[in-house]
Amino acid sequence: MPKRSLKTFIIYSSRDSEFKEELLIHLSPFLRERILEVWHDEEILAGEEWKPKILENLEKSHIVLMLVSANSLFSNFIQDTELRTTLNQVREGKTHLIPILIKECLYEMADEIYRRKMLPIHPDNNEGATAVEDWKSKNKAWKVALQGLQKVVEDINNKLDEQEKIKIKLEKDSNIYKFGKYSIAKNGTVLKARGRGGFEKDLSPNEADILKILLNNLNNTVPSTEILEQIWGKDDPSTRSMLSTCISNLKKQLQSDERIVLDNKPKVGYYLHEKLP
Repeated sequence: MPKRSLKTFIIYSSRDSEFKEELLIHLSPFLRERILEVWHDEEILAGEEWKPKILENLEKSHIVLMLVSANSLFSNFIQDTELRTTLNQVREGKTHLIPILIKECLYEMADEIYRRKMLPIHPDNNEGATAVEDWKSKNKAWKVALQGLQKVVEDINNKLDEQEKIKIKLEKDSNIYKFGKYSIAKNGTVLKARGRGGFEKDLSPNEADILKILLNNLNNTVPSTEILEQIWGKDDPSTRSMLSTCISNLKKQLQSDERIVLDNKPKVGYYLHEKLP
């Protein structure tokens, strides 16, 4: 039994619902073994606001499966909301997007989809994906697609294991934080970088304290209000400006290790995390 279930979101057009249902059937072993926790828009309950619910679940997802067809490629909501949100999370290293070609279409015109490896790959076709509906056996097509998914699941779990090791290292060492190539003493302000391009930089007391708050919440978003309260004891335009300046300075100091990402979640707060591939 895996120690975690990867949150998985399915993007699809309602016109392709039959393919989504087929996918869910083939995902059954992943669900039964709690390898994946799958969400799609039919999970929305009566009376719930559908768009916020979709974005809420999309933003939590480790994996996004997009069923590619003309219907999904040219849906305004999918392109402008679901896919755009997904691609932002991919760039932040939070989410892995897997396109699954279900119907032949002009996906070459959708650059963000075209330049990604698409599934399923037919053994007799080395030039790219073959649409699920074009396989002699659709069951075989889904099997091949989900074998590709298995490899992604394994890779993401390995990365999450490494992130947990970083957390454990932070917890076990009572005197120093170590993350990526960097380290900083829990009672100090000097940020050190190991290896090529190594350095020792003296952070301001506020910068050091903000970094430690983020390290104590590694891989999670810390609300801006919480940081402001802990550092300055108040939330007003002047302290928000100072926070923004501190974050900007910290980003510059942490840019030599591309695995470590410090960024903001608009209107929410800031996060420090190790980037997934």
